[in-house]
Amino acid sequence: PGVGGGGGEDGGGVDSKVPAPAPPATQSTGDTIRDQAIHAKEYAEEKVVPVIKENAKRAHDYAEKGIAYANREIMPQVKDEAKKAKEAFLKLKAQAVKFGADHGLDEKLARLRDQLETIDYKAEMLVLKNHLQDFLAKA
Repeated sequence: PGVGGGGGEDGGGVDSKVPAPAPPATQSTGDTIRDQAIHAKEYAEEKVVPVIKENAKRAHDYAEKGIAYANREIMPQVKDEAKKAKEAFLKLKAQAVKFGADHGLDEKLARLRDQLETIDYKAEMLVLKNHLQDFLAKA
């Protein structure tokens, strides 16, 4: 065994040719935080980011498949229903025009319009007559 706290020939120390083990290094708090941040960044780059990228790619693929399905299966049905609705509307419109023609509604509407214009004209004349009478009464 060596003298002065050494462990002898095989354990290192004063008498030994093997150097004594270095005391454990103390790190500052800043170094520890920096090391943890570096470790967290490396972990995120290695483990988290690839998972996020894969999930985003899968979501994009699902969206593309959904759009393709909608274009292939749903849109033709929507277009067909819209075409049927338009045809039904045009048929109803034609029936309404025919009904109106068969029952003389155009002529009746024209007469009604004329009567309303006549009533409106007469109402204006009455208002003017009243104003004139008021004016003459004050004069």
